[in-house]
Amino acid sequence: MGMTSGPAASDPLSSGLRAMRGQVVATPRRLTRKVMADIGAHPRPGREIPIPGNASVSETEIAALIRTTADSVEGVCARGCRIKPCRDVTGTPIIGPVDVELSFAVSYGSNIPAVSEELALKARTVLSQRYGLSTGRLNFKAVDLTSRVVST
Repeated sequence: MGMTSGPAASDPLSSGLRAMRGQVVATPRRLTRKVMADIGAHPRPGREIPIPGNASVSETEIAALIRTTADSVEGVCARGCRIKPCRDVTGTPIIGPVDVELSFAVSYGSNIPAVSEELALKARTVLSQRYGLSTGRLNFKAVDLTSRVVST
């Protein structure tokens, strides 16, 4: 009796897979709409970050504030922002400096080091004034260049 190393030609799984190759499965429109509606109906505020005064605020709220602040800098359009809280030895967020990671598009002709300095100053100021938080590491990434020319 000879044995082959590959699936046998009469193997039902193999023949079924061969038959299914090339078939296009259409997703019902109602299903797509329902899934998207369900996703939009459940906001994800993000993890809570403790702030002075025995209170907390969501990472999402802080990130939105930083993005809005970044957008106020001439020639900058915020793309994404992550906030990382200070943590204790168990990994639990505690009151302390927060790290900020901000990616942004910058207009052609912008002085990126000067833009980064202005972003750092504004981020520190808004976090301190709004939430009583200090900043730890500030990581700014210019990830795109836009065609709008900045006046110098």
